[in-house]
Amino acid sequence: MTVEPDVAGVEQPVSTGELPGWKRVEDLVTAAHDRYRGVDDGDVADYIPILAEADPRWFGIAVAETAGAVHAVGDSDREFSIQSISKAALRS
Repeated sequence: MTVEPDVAGVEQPVSTGELPGWKRVEDLVTAAHDRYRGVDDGDVADYIPILAEADPRWFGIAVAETAGAVHAVGDSDREFSIQSISKAALRS
């Protein structure tokens, strides 16, 4: 049997390098949002009820730094069901 250590309340930041300065990251996040916010191909997935509730006009981008700073633009403050996209973070 494997027993996982209790790490509740223990900071565990992981970083693969340093981001550029604050303004540069803000500019890049905003530029990406401006570039892709008009993309409207595809459909909202409706095979899972919570996914069907999403408005296809919602679009936001957020980048969270390991120290806790967040760069966000658009509809990034909306709550949504992450479903399988969580696997990307868990496996990185």
